[in-house]
Amino acid sequence: EGAPSESMYVIQKGSIAIRKMKGNAYVDLARVYQNEVIGELSFFDRLPRSATAIAIIDVEAIELPFSAMEKIYNNIPDYLKTIMAFILSCRLHPWAYPLVFCEGG
Repeated sequence: EGAPSESMYVIQKGSIAIRKMKGNAYVDLARVYQNEVIGELSFFDRLPRSATAIAIIDVEAIELPFSAMEKIYNNIPDYLKTIMAFILSCRLHPWAYPLVFCEGG
């Protein structure tokens, strides 16, 4: 939490707890498992990490540096970038959008 963002990670093996500091203790926000991604939100907002990732069991992950991802992202059409940003916004701020948009209801 608060660290600079330069990469996202694909979890190949293991489990990770996503935690945020509240007062003097951490609160678990989510669990991440095999074939899921962490750090992707920072690719778009380039802000410091908003939470801490802690391995629950041994983890193997593939690091995807933002510099490599930008080469791909820069070739994506603008309309698709808009769709991707909306989906990620729902994930980061689900309370800010009607449930019909973010939960498919």
